[in-house]
Amino acid sequence: MHLLRNEIGRIDGLRYVVDQMDFCSSVGRRALLDTLWMVEKDRIEDALSSVELYISYLSDSNKQRAMSELAIALSYLKDVNGSIMRLNAAGKGLTDIDLFELKGLALINERVSALRSGYALNLPELPDLSAMLDLLDPDGARVSSFYVADSYDPLLAGLRKQFREAESDDEREKLAIACNEREDFIRIRLGSEIYPYKDRLLCSLEILAANDFNLAKARLAVSRRWKRPSVADCGKTILRRMQNPELASLLQEKGERFQPVSIDLEAEPTVITGANMSGKSVLLKTIVLMQTLTQFGFYLPVDDAQIVPVDEIIVSIGDSQDIYSGLSSYGAEMKCLDYLIKTVKNGANVLAVIDEPARTTNPTEGLCIVNGLITILAKYNVRAVISTHYSGIVCKGARWRVKGFMEDRVSYPLEVNNLNKCIDYALEKDTDCQVPHEAIRIAEIMGIEPELIENCKYFLNKG
Repeated sequence: MHLLRNEIGRIDGLRYVVDQMDFCSSVGRRALLDTLWMVEKDRIEDALSSVELYISYLSDSNKQRAMSELAIALSYLKDVNGSIMRLNAAGKGLTDIDLFELKGLALINERVSALRSGYALNLPELPDLSAMLDLLDPDGARVSSFYVADSYDPLLAGLRKQFREAESDDEREKLAIACNEREDFIRIRLGSEIYPYKDRLLCSLEILAANDFNLAKARLAVSRRWKRPSVADCGKTILRRMQNPELASLLQEKGERFQPVSIDLEAEPTVITGANMSGKSVLLKTIVLMQTLTQFGFYLPVDDAQIVPVDEIIVSIGDSQDIYSGLSSYGAEMKCLDYLIKTVKNGANVLAVIDEPARTTNPTEGLCIVNGLITILAKYNVRAVISTHYSGIVCKGARWRVKGFMEDRVSYPLEVNNLNKCIDYALEKDTDCQVPHEAIRIAEIMGIEPELIENCKYFLNKG
């Protein structure tokens, strides 16, 4: 069972997206982190439709005030799950803090219900807690504070009156004890009377938390102009002009612009080639993020997208060295590929994203490993994206090449930190089994020692 909180450390860029969200309460954030990975098309569409509803209200001048009032109401939401779970038929064990928290939840429930009906909002219907709220608010003041008031019990009111009028310390002490005992009796009575509302309270807390995180998703989508992806049971995954939101933000801070990239992914291996520094790793991470966001019900930083849901995303990007288990980068990578193949053979529908497999071994064996892997993935119709530096890759699926280094963009002298300005990160269809040779030319333009460049060219031509 995949929860969003478990994927944050695994999916690059997901933490950034969550951190950019404007939640009204910590309860909403926690509920989002406990969101389950969705595989069924209908469930994903329902989640996206919930976000779309809030977007429509945020964009409607007649509903914007309702959204502001809703945000204020939700800002008072607290995690009262502990107080709810302490409710029992005998009514014992509740403190004034518990009763205060339960009353607070009921007040928010009432306020949001009033907003829902008053502004004709098509939000999930909340349970009716009015009778329970009356129990905790016998004077009908509808304030969030709670104490055991005189109006709960004539006997308690009489004891308190006697306490105030008592003249001796001994008499006041006896009356104080009597008042405390009577207050405890009333708390138990209230607990037993509130107990039948336990399920409604849990339901209310869940719905209000969902209101919070769906509003936060909508705010994020509106502020960033993200788009709703379509969801397909099968066929192509299509990503049109997708952006990596974290990298785009970093570039924007430096006055630069992220170049959007488009790609189609069939249920087959897709091979991506390109020189170093051509953005292949960022591309793969962004594909993974788009898939993940969709299956957790987010809008996407794209112009358009169609996503085919998968049971699992299996990722091998970056240095996989596992110092805790003693595995080298190669060993950790092989364990990941072994898991991938076993998972596929067991019938799971996966998205496999693998960045330069077998890059840490010798080129001869590395090429064989990549071809062997692609052959298996093709056999089982696995939707996979594989970047590589190896020439001679045997692939019946799609081939894409990063356009890469554009010499006409060079401003001399070429500095390392300006290299990205000379790269065209767009993808183009490729039919060539040979990977592009750009590294030596880039080094030459950078002014690297000429003798080294000449030697490199000699061995390249000789090979």
